[in-house]
Amino acid sequence: MPKTLCGSQLFIESSEKHDWIFNIDCIEEIDLTNLQTVFKGAQSFEEEIPYKWKLLKNDSSKFIHFEFEKDIDIHSGLATINEKEKAINLQLITKPKETIEIDPFFHPIGILILQYIVHSSKGFIMHASAVNYNGAGFLFSAVSGTGKTTMAKLWQKKGATIINDDRIIVNPHGQDYYLYNTPMPYYKDVNKSVQLNKLFIIKQSPHNYIKPLSTTSGILSVLSNCIQYHFNELQIKERLDYITKTVESIGVYEVGFKPDTEIIDLILNKFG
Repeated sequence: MPKTLCGSQLFIESSEKHDWIFNIDCIEEIDLTNLQTVFKGAQSFEEEIPYKWKLLKNDSSKFIHFEFEKDIDIHSGLATINEKEKAINLQLITKPKETIEIDPFFHPIGILILQYIVHSSKGFIMHASAVNYNGAGFLFSAVSGTGKTTMAKLWQKKGATIINDDRIIVNPHGQDYYLYNTPMPYYKDVNKSVQLNKLFIIKQSPHNYIKPLSTTSGILSVLSNCIQYHFNELQIKERLDYITKTVESIGVYEVGFKPDTEIIDLILNKFG
């Protein structure tokens, strides 16, 4: 996958202000000595997942190590995440080429790094679609194949803007919460955001319905659909606290729907 096809280029904005510093270096060898493995992701090369990755740590930093099977530019790399200094140093072993253009949020390193950045601002990333309808943000989360993309396209037919149809950042701003899209690995998009109005867990159903979930059920539903690679007790407690505050503030509803725009009318009639 050419790294120039990744989607963060259009997210770049001209500003002297920054929250994190991102450095990239090309090196000849990666040293994992004295690093402790704490989480293993994909550990074998497969057709759909042609890479391996794992999380490591030492006393001061966290690390993401990854290897590609057939990438045209990169053999392997190590991202060092220094949360105290808010700095990410990405070391890459590249293929012998005269020049290489690299999007720093290429897959899978992009979403792994983003998780730490978002967590540092008390947010989280969900497997979800989200839309902006007249300035109101509606988020729809579910397991793959349930209808996140279908729901987003139904809203689009009603004039809504799709924020993203696969993964969404949920971040607090004062007493409110905002939804953001993320750079995607296979297409380019611009930076989009909207204030979160309602959060839904969707299911396929022969009839349309909406029902509120209890706070506990809402927390568990959101948690189960989060992108999460946390490995220590503090991180897990913080994640649960961030989700709990979101659910208590916004509420969570279960939505069963047929693939037609009647579900949009039902939601708008109830929540406007």
